[in-house]
Amino acid sequence: MKNLLKQHLSGQIPLWREQMKLILEEQSGQPVDQVKVLHLYRGLRGLRAILCDTSSVDPQQGLLIRGIPVLDLVDRSAEEVFFLLVTGQFPSETQLQDLHTQLKTRYSVPEWIWDMVRGFPRGMHPLAMLSAAVLSLQGSSQFYYQHDVAAKTDRLWELCVEDALTLLAWMPVLAAGIYRIHFLHDQPIEPDPELGIVENFARMLGLPRADESLADLLRIFYIVHSDHDGGNVAQHCARLAGSAHSDLFFSIAASMGGLAGHLHGQATQLSVQFVQKILQEFRGMPSEALLKEHVTELIKAGVRIPGYGHAVLRAPDPRFKALHSFGQAHFPDDPLFQVADRLARLVPPLFQQLKNISNPYPNIDAISGITLFHYGMERTEFYSVMFACAQAMGTFAQNIIYHALRLPIIRPSSLTTQEVLQLKHGQEE
Repeated sequence: MKNLLKQHLSGQIPLWREQMKLILEEQSGQPVDQVKVLHLYRGLRGLRAILCDTSSVDPQQGLLIRGIPVLDLVDRSAEEVFFLLVTGQFPSETQLQDLHTQLKTRYSVPEWIWDMVRGFPRGMHPLAMLSAAVLSLQGSSQFYYQHDVAAKTDRLWELCVEDALTLLAWMPVLAAGIYRIHFLHDQPIEPDPELGIVENFARMLGLPRADESLADLLRIFYIVHSDHDGGNVAQHCARLAGSAHSDLFFSIAASMGGLAGHLHGQATQLSVQFVQKILQEFRGMPSEALLKEHVTELIKAGVRIPGYGHAVLRAPDPRFKALHSFGQAHFPDDPLFQVADRLARLVPPLFQQLKNISNPYPNIDAISGITLFHYGMERTEFYSVMFACAQAMGTFAQNIIYHALRLPIIRPSSLTTQEVLQLKHGQEE
């Protein structure tokens, strides 16, 4: 079957390689950033050392997908945004239909996978379940089994595209099945070959309070979570694995391992639990005055307010705005949404007054779980699975481009504490 995404890339990749060649010829010795000792002890925070064209985060504009503000993309389909992430261009109608076809023909997963999912032990994190399910299907990787021949014929990027399409189709099927088997104690729902990946996801979850608007929410959810530059933990884990020529099954598993961390993908569930606790403590919706007093006490006590602040942004997060606007339009009377909405108005001025922090605004984690909970996804530990499925679009795009440019394995050097101390002695001499 002709693959128009690969056909489009085959015309672009020589141009990308020529641009890279010119950059290296003219700028190879040009400094990009300066590594300081502080970087070594602060997680390399703020150090510009990764090349990423799929997206960037501007301190004022927020997330830009291929230079386009994310709010300008929320009316697009997930498939359109994936094509944009990979190529830098929107698909034509013909290319979009072909991409739909490429994905729809890959929906079916082997039946044995459900027996394996049913055998996962109670208490196993759902993100670990998804990772294990993906790795168990690694034998389907074209990249892995054709690697040696493809590396000699410059086809690695093509095989990466094939694996990406397979996983984009499979991950929502697996995620929905895991949710239904382990949390709804029900059977998986077969994918509908006539539906797109997001519409199918909404249908296959079978959430108890779902209606037609859930598919629209998941479409926006996919887009605003689709990518977040190349330096966040999940994307960076996948990039490292991919640079070693691990296939996308291994790479996305590495990404999910990073996403599972308490400081990364679990922030969404913590935000929902924070709002739930407020409703429990006040036995319902507190007045604005009481909520302000409560939050003030928490901030003064040094309690972290989950879902607020951002490492790069210095302005309101447009991803929060996208999902918040959806909530206002579809379920403004939802108690969790009402508390989250009130917090979004109260917390920033309190942070500015009491803490003087650089970004007091709510980020995407303050609202994304609230929207999922409304439709009946009440197991908050599953939110990182939803995050993983959406962010896979950017993960796969970054890996495709990495192989298209034929970039080498990522292998920075390290230094010891003794060598750091010697830096000081060298300056004194």
